[in-house]
Amino acid sequence: MAFRACPSCLSLSIYPWMGFTTGQRYRCQNCEEISVFVLEFDEEEAFLAFLEAERKEGKDPAAFKSEP
Repeated sequence: MAFRACPSCLSLSIYPWMGFTTGQRYRCQNCEEISVFVLEFDEEEAFLAFLEAERKEGKDPAAFKSEP
């Protein structure tokens, strides 16, 4: 099952916000960021591996900005 994550805060609470002639846009319920792209993962293991790689690089997702 594919799922999407916010590119700003990595929250999974993201939903389609606008579409049709303006192009698809997504809004995060966590940080309220509006984005034209999202991070999409095919399986949970891929998402967890991505989070682990971010932590190893010192980019703790919990420390990401929560305000736009």
